[in-house]
Amino acid sequence: MKKKNITINDLARMVQKGFDETAKQIDQTPKKKDVDKRFEKIETTLIAVVEDLNEARKERKELKKSIDETRNSVDRFIVVKRIETEFAMMKEDLKIVKEVIKKKLGVDLA
Repeated sequence: MKKKNITINDLARMVQKGFDETAKQIDQTPKKKDVDKRFEKIETTLIAVVEDLNEARKERKELKKSIDETRNSVDRFIVVKRIETEFAMMKEDLKIVKEVIKKKLGVDLA
């Protein structure tokens, strides 16, 4: 095999080519300021998401409170309706008792 003589110019070209390739690779990697900008954008977005989440939690608490108040109102309404129904039934029973007393004893309680 024949040895090729490498001149200083050949060596200089090879070193320059290596430097050029290294510079190209460095240019293609993200710079610190570019990465910092990306992180700032992500951080800003994350802060907005956290704020929205906190607001949603607050609204959920308010809705739960409102639902609980509505449920309590409905429960009270149902109790009042039951009492009214019971009262109406008792009035009818009393009416019947008065009629029986009037019929059997001749006493008018009206």
